[in-house]
Amino acid sequence: LDRRHGRSGGIEDDATRGCRALVDRQNIWGLSHGAPPGCRSISLRLFFENGFKDSLFSDFIPPTLKTMVFGLIIGTVSCFQGMRTRGGTEGVGRAATSSVVLSSLFIILADVLLVRLILALWG
Repeated sequence: LDRRHGRSGGIEDDATRGCRALVDRQNIWGLSHGAPPGCRSISLRLFFENGFKDSLFSDFIPPTLKTMVFGLIIGTVSCFQGMRTRGGTEGVGRAATSSVVLSSLFIILADVLLVRLILALWG
């Protein structure tokens, strides 16, 4: 626990929170702009009542789980690459590039594994 700031600290927490905030923003955008242009004459209340009628809480667990794992991967890889940095500003540039590449590869791998796991659990 980082006593100065009163939080657990670390880039993993920040990356996970950032990915989560991005997903929340996209969910709100999708819900608020989900009606086709020809159906804008229905009320917002009717749109939300019908839109959430068949939604369950379990429908939101898998994408939230994947987002948290992706944020953890980005934070961990970035921290690891940052701690290995040598060579001044050129080294920082190489570390940033390699962390983006490695994070992308690990996210693709994690996505494949998580989809298999989610399909096995939630079928």
